[in-house]
Amino acid sequence: MVIDSPFNMIEIEWVTPLDVAAQGVSVWDKIRIYRSSNENAGYNLITDDFGINISEIDSNVSGAWVTNWDDPTKPMTSKDGFYYLVRYYNSGAQKESKFYLTFKTPSPKEQRFIEVIKGIITPWISQFCTDDDIRGGIILAMNAINVFPPQTSFDLDNFPTNLEPFLTTGAACFALMFRYLGVAITDMSYSDMGFSLNIDRGAKVKEAMTTLLNFAGLGAPSGGMSLLALAKMDYAYVGGSVGTIQLPISLGGNMNKGMLNVLDLLTSLGR
Repeated sequence: MVIDSPFNMIEIEWVTPLDVAAQGVSVWDKIRIYRSSNENAGYNLITDDFGINISEIDSNVSGAWVTNWDDPTKPMTSKDGFYYLVRYYNSGAQKESKFYLTFKTPSPKEQRFIEVIKGIITPWISQFCTDDDIRGGIILAMNAINVFPPQTSFDLDNFPTNLEPFLTTGAACFALMFRYLGVAITDMSYSDMGFSLNIDRGAKVKEAMTTLLNFAGLGAPSGGMSLLALAKMDYAYVGGSVGTIQLPISLGGNMNKGMLNVLDLLTSLGR
């Protein structure tokens, strides 16, 4: 069944390769889109419910190279489970080019995160980052939050609203990391007859990264539990018990189930 809603299809984009553009439409008049659920294998042309190939399209429309396509057979919420590649095709000679990478358009929720992160890292940094760069930072931050004890399995569709501040600040830090080296190696110091010039943007970016890491709770806390550790207590496994359990004779008394649950909580947190 073909899904009509724009939010229920996977939108992909790509950049026209320089070698393809140089050879022109007369050589590459078609584009073929391949899809797989395995990033490294199993790519096939896409067909509809009737087995008709829907992923061979014209490479040029109204004098412009085509650089985007919508997969109407898969909803946007499933896009992390699929990978797409494109090949340029000469229909006369029946010859295909090599594979070229594609990028998946952000969902509305991802786009909201991206806009928030652009504001955090300022226009000066965000101008050097594509939306896909920032989305990569979002995925890294989410994975870092997932592995932080107790481990969770959130994805971008079910990520809890109350943890979003940790996600956006963590993603901003990763975005800054991506650009830190390029900024740091172009900084310079110059001195001549008493006149000195010191451009040290790298140190400022590094300081911003550290601040964001500590705020997000992904860095080493300066003292006590980080905010992320406290927030993730809500997702700790807490076992239940019936009645009481007997303590060793040397301690005496009974341990009630409330105390048992606290011990379960600390164990799951790795404390």
